[in-house]
Amino acid sequence: LWGRDAVECEAILTARHGQKARAACIGTAGEKGSLIAGIVNDRGRIAARSGLGAVMGSKNLKAVVLNGSQPVRSAQPEEIRRLSKAIAGLMPKGEPPLRSWMLPLAGLLMAKSPTIFRKDGLMTLPPMRRWGTSSGNEVAVKTGDAPFRNWRGTPAGYRSAAISADALIRTERKKYHCYACPLGCGGIHTLEGEYPETHRPEYETIAALGPLLGNTDLDTIFYLNERFNRAGMDSISAGAVLAFAVNCFEAGILTAQDTGGLNLRWGNAAAIRALAEQMIQREGLGALLADGVQRAAERIGRGSRQFAMHIGGQELPMHDPKLQPEYYTTYKLDPTPARHTQYEGNKRLGKIPPAPADNKVYTGRGEHHKAASEYMHVVNAGGMCQFIMMAANTANMPTWFNAVTGWDMDLDEMMQVGERIANLRMAYEVREGGNPRKRYVPPRVTGESTEATHSGPLQGIKLEPRRSRSIS
Repeated sequence: LWGRDAVECEAILTARHGQKARAACIGTAGEKGSLIAGIVNDRGRIAARSGLGAVMGSKNLKAVVLNGSQPVRSAQPEEIRRLSKAIAGLMPKGEPPLRSWMLPLAGLLMAKSPTIFRKDGLMTLPPMRRWGTSSGNEVAVKTGDAPFRNWRGTPAGYRSAAISADALIRTERKKYHCYACPLGCGGIHTLEGEYPETHRPEYETIAALGPLLGNTDLDTIFYLNERFNRAGMDSISAGAVLAFAVNCFEAGILTAQDTGGLNLRWGNAAAIRALAEQMIQREGLGALLADGVQRAAERIGRGSRQFAMHIGGQELPMHDPKLQPEYYTTYKLDPTPARHTQYEGNKRLGKIPPAPADNKVYTGRGEHHKAASEYMHVVNAGGMCQFIMMAANTANMPTWFNAVTGWDMDLDEMMQVGERIANLRMAYEVREGGNPRKRYVPPRVTGESTEATHSGPLQGIKLEPRRSRSIS
């Protein structure tokens, strides 16, 4: 199996152990010890961040296979069935009433209150059923949520229609859903050439391989999504590394001699594909880039650090905190830095104090952020889907936990669990020598950059973290 990509590995293992068997594999990136390698299951779905694939690779562990014969039991099976039907009843039926041309209009709402479109319940679900996370592409572009050209601001004339929701689903062949999911926000698409079948790229990947690179070639985004998934390489980090390399080439830090003749310019899809392949294979310049932007900047030197967009060694996700300040706090201070999945401003739980609606107000957010982060720790520890949780009445979460486990937990106790998880995670970080308060945050992220190229919807907005205890 060594040397096989993750999808090939899984196919071989399920043929060997039975179609009901499930495998978690690494691809060639994990085998080669790439620090941006992840662990792959379900033909290309990847637990991508933090280099977990490199951990398996360092131990010569290619895959773990499970094949059970007993049903998954719960304390209250009848109650589980009732609750499952209630959740399924939240899901939209058939074609949603929205059309993709309406999606950018949500950007106007987000500009006033960034929590409305992404986090306010059922409004999220019809677009998710039809277009998946790509339903947010144009919204992210119009509001400045999606970073451009290595976080330098949206350039004038950028056409978000190239990565629109409708453009993404033109090649969709069938829907994809995780096990037993009533929503099914994924899609299986057909590609010409080497890979006739592929998962639809998710928003983070689309933004990392599209706007972040100034790239509007959708075929390249689809192709590289499949290549990175098969190699078991984090597409968010990979896009950040590619953007770093283009920025260094533009600044003259990297030359054509360094790149093997590749003309690394914004939007040069052919050069982006070629360099991505070098990263996967750890060849040429790709060997310097395969461990992420922090290591690449250390190896290249010559002032390249200014273009390495990371916090605490982790490449940034595709959400600009100047649009929603809580992301800054999360990116910098969470024990696992630069994560967009450690915060969600849930309004339905009833235990999260509201945050100021104006995203230029940085004070008075501490209690909101604390509770919202602890809520997400419970969601993540429970193995829950964040998209479903954006729609369901999350005040019922203790009922769900109790039906499965037989516990007698209420909402206050559940939030205390989240607080304990937060404390344990931070205690581990400090014990291992970390200090999140001392993490460097690139000025392009805070808006403190003085570059003339910093433009777009968020131009002129500065987080000013030093003025607010709740932020810094």
